[in-house]
Amino acid sequence: MAVVRGVEIGVNSKEFVVFKQEKAREDCRTFRMNNLRSIAPGAEAEANEVIGETTENCEWSQLRGGIFKRICPIEQGRGVLIDLIATLVLLVVFVLVLARVDLPLTSQTTFDSELELYSSRRVGQSFIAEGSGLYRLDLLLARRGPNSHPVIFHLQEDQVAPSDTVTVEVNASLLEDVSSPIRKPNTYKSFTFAPIEDSSGKRFFFYVESPLSTTEDPLLLKFQSHNAYLQGKRYVDGMEDSGDLAFKAYYKGAPLETSDLLLRRLSEGKPFPLSNKGIYVIALFTNLFLFVRLVHMMCV
Repeated sequence: MAVVRGVEIGVNSKEFVVFKQEKAREDCRTFRMNNLRSIAPGAEAEANEVIGETTENCEWSQLRGGIFKRICPIEQGRGVLIDLIATLVLLVVFVLVLARVDLPLTSQTTFDSELELYSSRRVGQSFIAEGSGLYRLDLLLARRGPNSHPVIFHLQEDQVAPSDTVTVEVNASLLEDVSSPIRKPNTYKSFTFAPIEDSSGKRFFFYVESPLSTTEDPLLLKFQSHNAYLQGKRYVDGMEDSGDLAFKAYYKGAPLETSDLLLRRLSEGKPFPLSNKGIYVIALFTNLFLFVRLVHMMCV
């Protein structure tokens, strides 16, 4: 006789099966039998009857080491459904986390020249904001020598605007010193301000100045000598000049908007089908689903 949950199961021969371990889960209940000697005719049906499960559409699959697992298509279907729900939850979490990560979704990062900034000189750049919640602009701005004068950053909705939308002042001593032998080269300086909620699609203009800096201790701005950023222009003392400053713009928009901007960046300039944003969504969902399935299979 074999005992399952304290109930004796009769078999038709002297040989018997000992059910050593039973493991049940809501998504895919699995029953394993160790120490197999033989399975007498009808033993599986009696075991299922005692356990309270129907044998309809179920079969026993042998694994390694003499372990048997009971497989039911209905149970497997429920497991796949749970895995799909878990994948959707992970996808939502991924989007929410992504929205909190600082990503420069508008940028021009190439440079081959630098411009000195001192006295009354003003150097600026126009650009189009690609998202809402514009809150930060980074520039490749450095100093040469022990400069501790104020550096003033101005942001306007247009280069002819009567007043600044944002004004930020920092000390030049916080900038990278190119004359120092110990330094991190080409370090961006961030200018942070309160998010501009309706910034998406608007054309902005920023410029920097340092009236107290001199030719002996100037600030240095990196820029690309040819027109690398087609949606904006570089300005010196209010006059349009060739090339573009090296800059990065950051946004604090809605999670879906941030995700859409990132997908747009990934698909830009790619050949078909990589130019379709949906390909990246499908690839992400597929990888998350396979990860969930693998974890599920390892835990069952």
